Amino acid sequence: MTQEEYNQLDADFAHCTGTRCEKADKCLHHTAHTMLAGNGYETYTVVNPA
Repeated sequence: MTQEEYNQLDADFAHCTGTRCEKADKCLHHTAHTMLAGNGYETYTVVNPA
């Protein structure tokens, strides 16, 4: 995902920190979490991977 694609996600799009998840490498929620460093949102939504 590019920064431009990430910026097109809704502000309340869920981010996931689930690095142990077997689907993490294909999951858009996990990919979004890796893009946090460049976002301009004050807050973001996170899901509990458990």
